[in-house]
Amino acid sequence: MSRITIRVAALLLPLFFFTACQETKHATLPQTKTETTEVPSRTPAWMHVFKSSVSLKKYSSFYSLENPSDAFAARLYLIDKATTSINVQYYIYKDDLTADEFTYRLLQAANRGVKVRMIIDDLTTTGKDKDVVTLARHPNIEIKLFNPNRFRSLFRGAALVLDVGRLGKRMHNKTFTVDGHAAILGGRNIGDEYFAADTEEVVFIDYDILAVGKVAPEVYKEFDIYWNSPLSVNYKKIISEKVSAADYQKTMVHMEQLHAAFLKTPLAHNMKKSTFLKKAKKGAIPLYASKEASLYFDLPKKVVSDPNDSRTHLSTSIKGALDAVDHELILISPYFIPSPQMMDALKKLRAQNIPITVITNSMASTDVSMVYSGYQKYIEPMLEMGVQLYELKPYLDKVPENRREAKKIKHISLHTKMIIVDDEQLLVGSANMDPRSNKLNTEVLMLIKDSPIIPHLKKELKSVLNTDYFYRLRLLPTAKGSSKKRIVWESMEKGEKKYYIKAPKAGAGKRFSVDFFSLLPIEKLL
Repeated sequence: MSRITIRVAALLLPLFFFTACQETKHATLPQTKTETTEVPSRTPAWMHVFKSSVSLKKYSSFYSLENPSDAFAARLYLIDKATTSINVQYYIYKDDLTADEFTYRLLQAANRGVKVRMIIDDLTTTGKDKDVVTLARHPNIEIKLFNPNRFRSLFRGAALVLDVGRLGKRMHNKTFTVDGHAAILGGRNIGDEYFAADTEEVVFIDYDILAVGKVAPEVYKEFDIYWNSPLSVNYKKIISEKVSAADYQKTMVHMEQLHAAFLKTPLAHNMKKSTFLKKAKKGAIPLYASKEASLYFDLPKKVVSDPNDSRTHLSTSIKGALDAVDHELILISPYFIPSPQMMDALKKLRAQNIPITVITNSMASTDVSMVYSGYQKYIEPMLEMGVQLYELKPYLDKVPENRREAKKIKHISLHTKMIIVDDEQLLVGSANMDPRSNKLNTEVLMLIKDSPIIPHLKKELKSVLNTDYFYRLRLLPTAKGSSKKRIVWESMEKGEKKYYIKAPKAGAGKRFSVDFFSLLPIEKLL
């Protein structure tokens, strides 16, 4: 539910006319004391396990984390190896199996003397104030909440609706940096669905990248910019709840119990087979080298600035990547609502006969029906251009050979955010291709050029980009010989090719909500 909370709040205001006659105001930020810390210059001993064909002092290298067990294992491995600092920055930090284990490992690192700093977006911290206070009671752990809601319980929802102009803009960044020398960023938050921990619930098909070398300190600096922003508020200034020494100790005992329970879970079992951990134990984790990598991110003040003021936006920094398309463009986004500028760019590329592939969620697989309502009106125009459009199925009708554990998954949803330009450029990070990421939330992206990770990802994508796993959308004649066309969803199911004239497997309730929201003027809020 957390992913739709902000969109629902943003919808309620115009519906109830709270802002019908109000002029939009943008906050003036107070001055804040700078607490910048130097990026650790000494290379930690554990870095020897990462092997690259280039100097990590001059260039950057990457490890691809498409497998959810690998993605969680890599995070825990780095926490366990940390010697000086851990920076944690997430939009969602849940209260579940993976979050508990992640927190337990952070506490163990803090016990070793590692300095842990955490910035958590405040939107989804409802009911977690005591957890925040308890964790931050450790002398080596500091916690700040981004763009916090001053109402912590009773009127929290009402405050969000009445102040959606401020509280409706969130820190969507997802970064994790250890000792200033290794960083993980991408689409995953901290929660079970991002790491396939609970196959009875939805599992997100997501992607992260582990970066080491020259670009890793840039992620550390990005964190510092957010840490020093007045929008990142020390929890003590907004949470009045107290935790006694006795309660703290009880919680630490409980954390030990949760850790012991975690070791018996399917996720812990899958992590024992983690390719990443197997390579680490052998003392050699091979990396994909890149001689040019850059980090782009929105400035924190984007959330209190005019949405049309692009000076705070990362979109101005990455436009060059899209302008450089020569022979192929692949766009992957769970929430895909192209801007007029993007539609124009796609049209120009298709006029040059450049292949474009768009991969997004189907109506059945999406976790936010409102976004599909904004996206669906672009389906026909894109198909008319000749864009190859694929939507993820909500289930695995067929399991890839290298993903045997996926047989138990009941429902899937796309959460990967990625752009591949030709064979030369890769953009990966937290940003969706929708109005909210473009103008309202803050985001972070890594641009990687001329790296073998790009053909690796294209090969992986090619192996699954078919109608066994995705619906292929087409414009086909309504009848034989007819000039009229309609949208058709092509699917391969149990070896049989099927065609649907309505979005498949969605259910009446979801269809109704999509149709309802499509009637409302809310696209810029999605």
